[in-house]
Amino acid sequence: MIKSLRNALLAGAAVLTTAGMASALSISGGTGATIGSALSNGNDVVAPLRSTTMASLLAGTTGYFGAEIVDLVGLAGNERYRFELFAHEAAFDNALTFGSTVAFRNSDSVGAVVIPQNGPPANVASSLSAPLASYDSTTLAFSMIGDLGAAANGSNPDASGGGAVGPNFYAVATDGGIWLFLDDAGAFSDDNHDDMVVRISVATVPLPAGAWLLGTALLGMGGVSLRRRKAA
Repeated sequence: MIKSLRNALLAGAAVLTTAGMASALSISGGTGATIGSALSNGNDVVAPLRSTTMASLLAGTTGYFGAEIVDLVGLAGNERYRFELFAHEAAFDNALTFGSTVAFRNSDSVGAVVIPQNGPPANVASSLSAPLASYDSTTLAFSMIGDLGAAANGSNPDASGGGAVGPNFYAVATDGGIWLFLDDAGAFSDDNHDDMVVRISVATVPLPAGAWLLGTALLGMGGVSLRRRKAA
């Protein structure tokens, strides 16, 4: 019994500590378009992002309008979807939300993380390790919202035709994650997709200290019981 308990605990610890990055984020559906053609209409963030945070975001990189972000595998127990804000250029009140929860927003309104609202020039992170804001979630049920509506994952309008379709995001996989370029449909539908730039990746988060303490205590109890049996 004690041996079985000990083996089970050790096996559980191995799963928790070595299962990292089991998730497989992917872009599903949508209409393909290269960065150069898709974000050329006055986009103010791609050039500075290339020089600071996203060196591999080249003109020929293909992304997708109207796509959905999915996970083909699912999260392990100690994994989270990490949403990081790397740039924004908008006078609208834009935010990343999960239902009624505001992860971050670029306004002076109340939110979990408030990024000062601004118009041009764009506010761009200095490096991949220093996003403007970050939020961990166990779900991909997010929305990128603005004053004129929302672009929800799973119901993201396809703006590949260049028409006025309302808020929408362009998605591209590069530099360690999937990048979302929001167009909030402001400025008479400028269609430049630079109002908010968010990277989604999978991060391994530390286990609560209590989980390790419980496992250690149970293993210790098993050891004491085993010694008593041998002494008997």
